Amino acid sequence: MVVSDIVMPDLSGPQVVKRLTELRGDIKILFVSGYTSDAVFRHGVLDSQVDFLQKPYTAVSLASKVREILDGEGVAASRGTSL
Repeated sequence: MVVSDIVMPDLSGPQVVKRLTELRGDIKILFVSGYTSDAVFRHGVLDSQVDFLQKPYTAVSLASKVREILDGEGVAASRGTSL
């Protein structure tokens, strides 16, 4: 599983994940960002078919979201996509 911020220097989170999925297509992904989910989706950085957690988050909310994704209950799993 990959947990990646969306906005990073050099490569964005989606660019990093694209490269990783080329190597391993079945990888599970969780994007995180300090930007609101509305801003991220509205500006086309991500689409609504990805798993997303807004910062700041607690250890409990991160663990819960990771468990949800690993158990196949995340947004991407329900849509049959990983990106």
